[in-house]
Amino acid sequence: MAIATPSADIDAATLYQTRHDPDSSEPISRSIYTALAAVEGVAPTDLDVQLYDYVDVEAIDDLYRAPAAADWEFTFSVEKYAIRVRADGEVAVLPAAAE
Repeated sequence: MAIATPSADIDAATLYQTRHDPDSSEPISRSIYTALAAVEGVAPTDLDVQLYDYVDVEAIDDLYRAPAAADWEFTFSVEKYAIRVRADGEVAVLPAAAE
């Protein structure tokens, strides 16, 4: 389960931001799907993309579950979006950089 962040608390480039609930039994990848679906205006089950086509979903889930010795952040692209994931559970959807 994710905890939604009001849009007033995020920067202008961010399309959607949420924080994964660390007490949830759901993996952080579920919050990534939920965030992407929110931007697309569909249910997560109705997304036309599969995250595993763009990134190793199990690796993301394992990284988040592992005890963090340091902060980490990574960003990956999914079609027209950049997805940012942080060690604290933040998941943000941003527009992909123009090429």
